[in-house]
Amino acid sequence: MGLASRNAARLALAADVPASILATVTGTSMDNATRWANFVKRNWTDSRRVEAD
Repeated sequence: MGLASRNAARLALAADVPASILATVTGTSMDNATRWANFVKRNWTDSRRVEAD
């Protein structure tokens, strides 16, 4: 799998899961996973708020 394919897969995953899960699944640091999540601009704050209700 090439770099472009890995990046595309990571972007897709970052759009669907919180950064903490992305870091665990991909084996990267939390900072790196947060950068990927910010790149796709997914804010999971609202999802946590809904779960708490």
